Amino acid sequence: MICRNCEHAAFAFNPNRPTWVSPQVPYLFWNLFRYAMNCVGIYFLVNNELPDRTDLLSSVTRYNLFLIGYHTLVTVPVALQSVIGLMRSVMALTKKRERDLVTKEIFFHLLYKEFFRSVLAGGLACVCLGLLPRMIWDTQQKKLAGALCLVAYSLSNSLYSFSCFAAVRMLKLTAGGVVVPIYGSSGSSPASAEMKRGRQAVARGSGKAKIRSSSAKGRSRSRSKSKGR
Repeated sequence: MICRNCEHAAFAFNPNRPTWVSPQVPYLFWNLFRYAMNCVGIYFLVNNELPDRTDLLSSVTRYNLFLIGYHTLVTVPVALQSVIGLMRSVMALTKKRERDLVTKEIFFHLLYKEFFRSVLAGGLACVCLGLLPRMIWDTQQKKLAGALCLVAYSLSNSLYSFSCFAAVRMLKLTAGGVVVPIYGSSGSSPASAEMKRGRQAVARGSGKAKIRSSSAKGRSRSRSKSKGR
């Protein structure tokens, strides 16, 4: 799973990027690291006592410090993951667009989709995480708050993906679908068309080499016959 999964092989056989690499691996490690930080942040969340009126200054200071620790370990990593994920998606799509691997329609479709994923899914998760201290203050539901702290981003991301799926299905039923020409009129994508052109060029080159070799053999045979005569 870490060193030799199927995505390693897929990238290695990709003619546009023949490298033995899998983006799933750093994504997995980052999520494990984020979950570890969330677990530490849950400690600050559930053990943050309400300010005591008898010792208001010290209790308020302790409450604010625990609150800062919670947001630093939980809310900030989720916000950074949303922003960094959007930046990486934009850079990858821009490179593919410059190399003419995706059409203009596909480029903007995926760009808008990832932008709203970052804004809506990441924003919803940050709002939920930001309201958890108030939820504990009002309801004292510490176990529920800890569970939401772990699954808020994954849940919001899943809800966004499901909403996109439902929107596409609705548009398909009402308006015939979303006009995103992933495949051209010939039935092949730009990347596969480029690969096909490369294979045709290689075939033409090998054909020319065969013609040259056959002509060279013919010349050598004619020379040998002339020498014999």
